Amino acid sequence: MNGLEAIDKIKTQGSFNVIFLDIHMPIMDGNQAVQALREMNMRHEIDLSNTKIIALSAITDEQFRQQQNNHLMFDSFMEKPINFERLC
Repeated sequence: MNGLEAIDKIKTQGSFNVIFLDIHMPIMDGNQAVQALREMNMRHEIDLSNTKIIALSAITDEQFRQQQNNHLMFDSFMEKPINFERLC
């Protein structure tokens, strides 16, 4: 899935508790997708009030935080590979 497909699913399928976006997706990456989602939320096109958006990437948490505004757009960050115990 790419960021554009993720946005389409969110717009058509309603609310989600958690959205995972990979930073490096084709077509539209996670940074572009989260920015678009936040803008749609501000225009009241979607409701993210009960949704956490989590960035996924193979980069470290420190590298993620050093990238411009990532820590402001995403609610959280998880390094790959994903630790499924941490999700619970």
